[in-house]
Amino acid sequence: YKLSLLPSGVVRPGKLSIIGNGVVIDPWALLDEIDGIRAQGVELTPETLRIAENACLILPLHGEIDRAREVADELAATGVNSIAVECDVTSRESLEALAERAFAELGEVRLLCNNAGVGTMGAVAELPEDNARWVFDVNVFGVLNGCAAVVPRFKRQGGPANVVNTGSEHSLGIPFAGMGIYTASKHAVLA
Repeated sequence: YKLSLLPSGVVRPGKLSIIGNGVVIDPWALLDEIDGIRAQGVELTPETLRIAENACLILPLHGEIDRAREVADELAATGVNSIAVECDVTSRESLEALAERAFAELGEVRLLCNNAGVGTMGAVAELPEDNARWVFDVNVFGVLNGCAAVVPRFKRQGGPANVVNTGSEHSLGIPFAGMGIYTASKHAVLA
């Protein structure tokens, strides 16, 4: 057996193995490893494999944050005043902190681009409420939070400033099967 993320105890039938604290887990690599060991005849169940609550996850978001920082550094090397800031558009406080930092570090800010978007598939009548709220929290309240955090600062600084709220073709109300909640959220951005 060749194991990277899985503890070696998983090959012993009936024994509990735990991926412990301090382990950094790529969920997709872990799932691939689980599939591989199952193909070799090792049975894994919640009774034989657990993950500690304080194990760390590597998610695609982490790569995006790294790329944003690299781009900001590249722009800074050419003389362009830029920053990369991680924030949660569903949180007004997070966007307030972003706006505060942007205006403090960049001086004048003249453009706000609200361009976050997520989607979920499923018939509206069957979609879990949490999924629908997540789509609206990001797609609609993200725009509202961005505007609420930045527009008052635009007014205080004076001069021209612009807000660009990105929707999609769904903003025009062109639904695809299974994307009713996404379409409703993007139509709200247009409204």
